[in-house]
Amino acid sequence: MLSAALSAALSTTLLMTLLWAAPSAACAACACGSTAALPVGAELPFAGRWRVALSTQAFSTTTADPLGDVLLQGGSSAVTIVAAVTDAVIVDLSVPLSLRLRRTGGTNGGSIDGRSVGLGDAALGVRLVWTDRTFGPRFAASIRLGATLPTSLTLTGSSGTPLSTSLQPGAGALAPQLQLTGVWLPSSTVSLLASLSGTAPLVGLRDDLGAAVVEGRLVALVRATQRVSVRGGLLARGVSNTVMADHADHADHADHDRGARAVIGPEAGITIDVDTDIAVAATASVPVVAPGGAVTEGGRAELTLLVDW
Repeated sequence: MLSAALSAALSTTLLMTLLWAAPSAACAACACGSTAALPVGAELPFAGRWRVALSTQAFSTTTADPLGDVLLQGGSSAVTIVAAVTDAVIVDLSVPLSLRLRRTGGTNGGSIDGRSVGLGDAALGVRLVWTDRTFGPRFAASIRLGATLPTSLTLTGSSGTPLSTSLQPGAGALAPQLQLTGVWLPSSTVSLLASLSGTAPLVGLRDDLGAAVVEGRLVALVRATQRVSVRGGLLARGVSNTVMADHADHADHADHDRGARAVIGPEAGITIDVDTDIAVAATASVPVVAPGGAVTEGGRAELTLLVDW
């Protein structure tokens, strides 16, 4: 099941790449006056700009348990569409496909006791952008108002019982989102980005509502060559207490009452311009977990194909 989903995701990525790799009338950098390799959610707007991002993410968490640690390995493939309605208004839509694999008894000698593949929660948002000047801005600030939608279905096992929360592809909840982003471009080769975002579930389709998440990022981006940009910075994330329904088996017990946690750590990445309006970006972060947390977060990695026009 996992291999089939991965094959489908790779096939979709290849197909969309071929479809969108056609030449455009004017490159995005020419239209906005900046070659900064800004990530999705921080791009500089101009009326009529479109951006499509195909991303694949991977992560892992380990939950401490007296009967043996539980390792959760997850990944997602998402299609994100960003469209600038005007020079100051951008709308976005993201649809993810989630893959989960759970191993109990610790990372060494543990056994796989659960896996799942399913459509995650879609996200929809509107971003309002201010720039100090329309062409070649030096400063840009934006506020994004959005929400994740309960589009993920509740997956069940062979007996018809819902899988544990850790194996569900999404929270299945309506969760408003707020993101503040600031960009400073002091030169043609250097840009600084700071962002703060928060998500808070309000209404869910399941007994467990999920956790509120706050995430902050401070990143420096440097264009090393005409085609290569590098980035480095810090990523911080806070997760609230998660209240979940009681579970009977040991694997599900690790999902119960995870508790609040906070992590902070370095983030690094590279962006390669394959063509004028096509780029590939790879990022990775290795968080340092705050003392006392029951859940230990592993590294996170993301590979993204960006197409602009």
